[in-house]
Amino acid sequence: MLAVMFVDLDHFKSVNDAQGHGAGDMLLCDAAVRIRAVIRESDTVSRHGGDEFTVLLSDIRDQRDALLVANNIIEALSAPFSVSGQHCFLSATIGIAIFPDNGDSAEQLLKHADTAMYRAKSSGRGQALFFEERMNAEAVARLSIDRELRRGLERGELELYYQPQVSLADNRVVACEALVRWNHPVRGLLAPGDFIAVAEEGGLIGAIGRWVIEQACRQIRNWRESGMVLERIAVNVSARQFREGDFVGHIHSFVFEQGLAPSIEIEITETVLLEQTEMLDRKLRQISGFGCTIALDDFGTGFSSMAYLKKLPVDVVKIDRVFIEDIDRSADGRAFVEAIISMAHALGKQVVAEGVERDSQTAVLRALQCDMVQGYRISRPVTAEQFSTFVNNRIRHAAD
Repeated sequence: MLAVMFVDLDHFKSVNDAQGHGAGDMLLCDAAVRIRAVIRESDTVSRHGGDEFTVLLSDIRDQRDALLVANNIIEALSAPFSVSGQHCFLSATIGIAIFPDNGDSAEQLLKHADTAMYRAKSSGRGQALFFEERMNAEAVARLSIDRELRRGLERGELELYYQPQVSLADNRVVACEALVRWNHPVRGLLAPGDFIAVAEEGGLIGAIGRWVIEQACRQIRNWRESGMVLERIAVNVSARQFREGDFVGHIHSFVFEQGLAPSIEIEITETVLLEQTEMLDRKLRQISGFGCTIALDDFGTGFSSMAYLKKLPVDVVKIDRVFIEDIDRSADGRAFVEAIISMAHALGKQVVAEGVERDSQTAVLRALQCDMVQGYRISRPVTAEQFSTFVNNRIRHAAD
């Protein structure tokens, strides 16, 4: 029995971008030395390409031997690296394929180890995972979705839905969040969870992100021409979009030059913060300088949110729905949200509560002086036409 491992260095690109390719090369060399130190002389380690290594463990007794080595590699790579006099931290994600159970050729074993590694990354980095046959079926399904999504983008099958954000001060709809949907010709209307991860893996997220921003700009211009007043539309931006070299240029040419910058809010999540580099900070400040609003989504769900709230040019804090769920039923839940709102206001940030589904939650948030709410209690995400009707109905009811 033998094992093939696919070892991926998490967040290596952030170090490479921030400190240069020379520092990245040194980091790869140090990583190779650490991997070599925890395997046997009879085993083999090679750099497969980029920030990926492969390890061949020969003559093992069972899967436990492979898992022991994988955990040793993860532990070895988790210690801080010293690059150009600076400390940096990486983690490793590992996929494992076993001969003969998972294949009888080098090509099959490498493919299956790679598949297991991607599954491990999607379920949480910094871990090792063995290949299972169902992963192969899922990989085939992802390839099919990737091909169909590329055709769908060309054929205009994507559509934006809009979820209102209401001011608690006067109950006005002041903004909305744009959420992409895919009108699949066979499977019907698909939510982002059905295809965005595939778009990320396949490198299509940049094209989708540009389409979303352009479509949001066109929509807010159409609403204004029809007489509907809306402060801004929020669009979600992934970490991969920020890494693209033309991202800021696209914001400048399509948003700023058309005078729509104050109407566009760029939403980032902690996934972006985890790849924090000087490049990210610079791009955020450039976008903020254009006049766009910056929102920090899913606030409170990760360890780094608090630290970066003060450092980055963030205008809006969106409290994750998990903290809103029991705000009207738990003193601890209320205290936590109150602390976030107080801190955000002290730093001059607006606060949006996501996932509001009950009047009692709204009442608590109003008492805590939260600025805006968003959730099914107000409205589900709707089409542009339905959103216009929703806003006009609220205006009429307010007048009555």
